[in-house]
Amino acid sequence: MRESGGSPNAFRTDPFRVNKPLDYPKSDEKKRIADLAYRQAMTPQSSADAALKWLHYKGRIYDRRLVPYRGHYEALRNYNAAPGFTNGIPNADDYANTIVNNAWASYGDWQE
Repeated sequence: MRESGGSPNAFRTDPFRVNKPLDYPKSDEKKRIADLAYRQAMTPQSSADAALKWLHYKGRIYDRRLVPYRGHYEALRNYNAAPGFTNGIPNADDYANTIVNNAWASYGDWQE
């Protein structure tokens, strides 16, 4: 829900928002990494598949170069690293913290 912003249309089509035209890089990275085309029609399945590929790629970026995978938290920090701050916390950290916290909260619900 963080990625789709609660938008029912976004959630039905591209819930991971991996192929938003405004976020599309000028290079062919998303085509090469996640098999996406600019403005490609998305489904929840294609969104999830592409998002996992893109997330793994983002977990390999450090200091603008590719390195061995640095872990899930670093991948999340890079996945949606909008510049700026939220409540004094860098947006990259706020994003990663929100996703990890939501995952842990959901995991606890599954255990009950």
